[in-house]
Amino acid sequence: MTKFDASKAVEPLDYDFKPYADVAGTVPEPTDDQVAEFYGNLGHQLKRALGEDRLEGLDVTDPVDVSKVFATLDSEDHRKMYDQLLELHANVCGGQPDRDAIAALPFRLRRAWYGMVQGWLRPESSRPATDD
Repeated sequence: MTKFDASKAVEPLDYDFKPYADVAGTVPEPTDDQVAEFYGNLGHQLKRALGEDRLEGLDVTDPVDVSKVFATLDSEDHRKMYDQLLELHANVCGGQPDRDAIAALPFRLRRAWYGMVQGWLRPESSRPATDD
């Protein structure tokens, strides 16, 4: 018999950022609005960081066009994009962990955290939500 048990359908996302930040806990389940804001802004991150004028005439869904844009980015452009990614991930996590804790992680660990959060938001891609 197929059964859906909400208490077992998805796993919580626990975190421990020690020794980089003195925080550990569980990310609260995000609201629909937090998830919509996250994905809506994630898809437009390049536009928000660089401004529409720098992307005029380019198709941001075309990898060739995007690679042309990335070839023109300087360190300040990258900082803007990193800051936006940090803000988006802190917001979808409901501030647990908060922005400062995520920022305390070294670059590669922070990128691994972003991947963990994005995978956690799509539990259907990791396992079936049925409990036999």
